[in-house]
Amino acid sequence: MYLSNNKELSCNSPSAYWLNREELCVYNTLTKDNLSMANDWAYRMINLDKVWPDYTGEGIHVRINDDGVDPNNLDFNDRFDEENSCETFQPTETDSNHGTKVAGIVAGNADNHHCSAGIAYKSTFSSCNIFPGGISFSILSQNLENVDISQNSFGFPYVTDLQ
Repeated sequence: MYLSNNKELSCNSPSAYWLNREELCVYNTLTKDNLSMANDWAYRMINLDKVWPDYTGEGIHVRINDDGVDPNNLDFNDRFDEENSCETFQPTETDSNHGTKVAGIVAGNADNHHCSAGIAYKSTFSSCNIFPGGISFSILSQNLENVDISQNSFGFPYVTDLQ
């Protein structure tokens, strides 16, 4: 969803239908964000259209465990919680910044005309950058007392380098 190269509107022709299921095609977007039209099929596929706006993630704290989150991203609107982040939470120069993209999918602001809305767009969130050399999995237990969901999106072979 984030930094997508897909700039075409979804379902603007019969050949654009996802799996040829017309009911998933979107003509009215759920949010006013730039990539919403291209991503609404995914929101509807996981039934977010049935829970938004009643469930927005407000009051929920999510920890993003990945290669760090850039807290200054325009789509986070002062909801990044540095205090409950791990000691190492920002991306390093060598990171792909996958963690910031994941944070956008989870918690990106809705209706700010930037990218697309996160699943829990009013949640607060923190970060653990687990990829700098020599970091142990024990970092994932830092500051967990105020975290409701600890989200891991890293995978092999990356974790084989961790202790």
